[in-house]
Amino acid sequence: PNDSLLKIIQVGANKGIMGDPLHNFLKGYGKHVSILFIEPQISLKDELVKNTSSLCAETKYLFAAISSKEGTATMYVPNSSLFPNSSGGASLHEEHLLSRYRKKMRDPSKGYSKLNVKTRTLTSAANEFNFSSLNNQQNTICDVLVVDAEGHDDTVIYSIEDPKTLPPIISFEWKNLSSIKYNNFIKFLSENGYEIIKWNKTDAMAFRFIK
Repeated sequence: PNDSLLKIIQVGANKGIMGDPLHNFLKGYGKHVSILFIEPQISLKDELVKNTSSLCAETKYLFAAISSKEGTATMYVPNSSLFPNSSGGASLHEEHLLSRYRKKMRDPSKGYSKLNVKTRTLTSAANEFNFSSLNNQQNTICDVLVVDAEGHDDTVIYSIEDPKTLPPIISFEWKNLSSIKYNNFIKFLSENGYEIIKWNKTDAMAFRFIK
């Protein structure tokens, strides 16, 4: 990637437009951005590429889930015939999906399906696409990390193997983390120099100043 461009990684890109605040930012400033979209649902590939391929100066795609180790995992995907436009609710955590949709499921066994997906660590994914921050002396994994992983956001960020390479800005969903996971995650971020702001009922921003 061009070192003059802002490096963004989005984990849980979905279709690149549905409920995605990043999309409007890229429409306005994409010419200054090199982005890596990461999405585990390969069935969304065509729509994601169609919605995003012309937005940025440089665009890369990886179709895999980000997790604690390389391999495979089960993703739980809502039944689209019962829940239209629900691909964004797919999760690596079955209980998270059930807590979100159970009340609307007459028969839970038919309310969702299981999808086998490849898993990568975020460090591995970033290295594959040669991502690094604008400040190469710091060698952070990217400049901005946007995570929407339906109860898996903390694990995504933990998969950055060296805390020194954590990006200066991280957006994540706090609402879908249990109290224990949220508290442990906030402690981890604080210990690594981050300030955290909850900017709406589901999302938070963590930022730190690189010296």
